[in-house]
Formats: sequence, structure tokens, C-alpha cells
Amino acid sequence: MFSRRNVIPALLALLLIALPLVVLFVLVFWPDRVPPDRTRAPEDLKQLCRTVACQWHPWEEIVIHHSGTDSGNLAIIDRYHRERRHWESAGYHFVIGNGTASGDGEIEVGPRWLNQQVGSHCRGRNDKAIGICLIGNFEKSGQRPTLTQMLSLAQLTAYLTLRLGIPVEKVRGHRDMPGAVTLCPGKNFPMNGFIPLLEALRDDYRPR
Repeated sequence: MFSRRNVIPALLALLLIALPLVVLFVLVFWPDRVPPDRTRAPEDLKQLCRTVACQWHPWEEIVIHHSGTDSGNLAIIDRYHRERRHWESAGYHFVIGNGTASGDGEIEVGPRWLNQQVGSHCRGRNDKAIGICLIGNFEKSGQRPTLTQMLSLAQLTAYLTLRLGIPVEKVRGHRDMPGAVTLCPGKNFPMNGFIPLLEALRDDYRPR
């Protein structure tokens, strides 16, 4: 017979395994949950990622961040980084909104991407890594990325990795980077659910 002491840990373990699969199912097979203007084809992403630089920097990896704030957008981050940290511009290349100060899932393109400049978001890797920041504090209890944010992140990352030849293994959270001392992008960021979605979109975006 099973005791309550044995059953509860087993159920918790099952939930941890099933949760990423549920997230993947909702994002991929339940598109009506995502506003139509947040579904993007590769051609849409090609336009979004256009730069004023003559050629792209030889990026080798992508680092995912959270803003650590409940609300925000690119302009707010840019002002903070310039005024408080005295940087030239926002340290990230892209910012994905959560529906507060910008649209839910809206991808904002920073000047560092437009000019193909190294970022200021991951010490020791800025010259190699594209920085993508999701608005939100995913370390806070109960706060997670929205479904639309996750879809936008997966679409953008799928396009960039294919365009630049970056392997999926080089798409990591800030905390997973060598030498990083941070909790970013937070304990509630569903990396285990994100990677299968990224791989599915990469397969879908590849030329037939």
C-alpha cells in the first residue's frame, strides 16, 4: 500500500515532468490563445531584425534575461542604463514586453542590435552574446512569463539561431553562463519548456 508520505513526492515529481509538456502544448497547439499580431513568419522576423550596420556581428550565443521589474519597456531600460549606469544605451539587444508599458509579446529592437554593437548584459560574454530581456520579475513568487512572451522569445530565438548558425545548446539563461553570479532570468522562467518549443520552431522555419 502507498502511504501519503510516498505519494506526495511522487505527484510533485510527475508535475515537474509534465509542466514543460503542458506549456509546449499550449504554445504550439493552442494558437487562439495568442493574439494574431504576435504570430510571426520567418519573413516577418527578417524585417524585424534588419540593421543599419553593413553586416552582422559574428554572434555565437544568446543569453536570456528578465528585467527584474513588474513593468517596463525598452525606453525605460534605456533611460535607466544611460542615467544610472552611464552606458551608451540599453545593454540588451532586444526587449520583449509583458503588456504593461509595451504590448504583451511585443519585440522591441534596441540600438545595440540596430548598430550591431556588443551588449552590456553578461560579463565576459558581451562580445559574443545577443542579449534578450523579458519584462517581468520571474524570481518573484507566482510571476512567470506570459504565453505570448514565450512564443515571441521562441520565434525570435529560432530565427536568430538559424540565421547565425548558433546551436540550441548556446541559448541559455543568464544564470547558466560561465562565471555568472545571478538568479536571472529567475526560478520561474520555464527553460525546460522553452527549449522544446525553440527546437520545434527551428524545424518549422528551416527552408523546405
